[in-house]
Amino acid sequence: MAGFGLRTSIWLGLALIRSTVPLSRAFCLFSPSILPIALGYHIAHYLPSFLVDSQYALSVTTDPMGTGADFLQLGTYYVTTGFFNSQDSVRLIWLTQAAAVVGGHILAVMLAHAIALRHFGTTRHAALSQEPLALFMVLYTLFGLWLLASPRG
Repeated sequence: MAGFGLRTSIWLGLALIRSTVPLSRAFCLFSPSILPIALGYHIAHYLPSFLVDSQYALSVTTDPMGTGADFLQLGTYYVTTGFFNSQDSVRLIWLTQAAAVVGGHILAVMLAHAIALRHFGTTRHAALSQEPLALFMVLYTLFGLWLLASPRG
């Protein structure tokens, strides 16, 4: 879906400024601008797993051979998922995930605009060519936040 939306947004942007740049060339130029979005979604998706798995890594670090050693002086250490039981901690996790998604999209818009400025020359052409892409990224952000906020069973 993202590839189709990106391609359509780029095509509309080229049409708005009446550019003669081929769509395939423009697509190759602007495709890296969605990488920050992928990073933001990656962080948001794997944050809960990271919070639990990092505890396992800490447990193995303090006792690497499972012999009862306590190299980090942690005492008896138990891996917990108790932070999922409190509304405040779940809210903090969700806000961190939302910040990763929104931050990735903001960075993507800034990167796409920098690419447009360098490629199209004038600020007017760059801004006009990016209007469809900016709209696409805003809608994509809203969709991502909606998915993040949807309850799961």
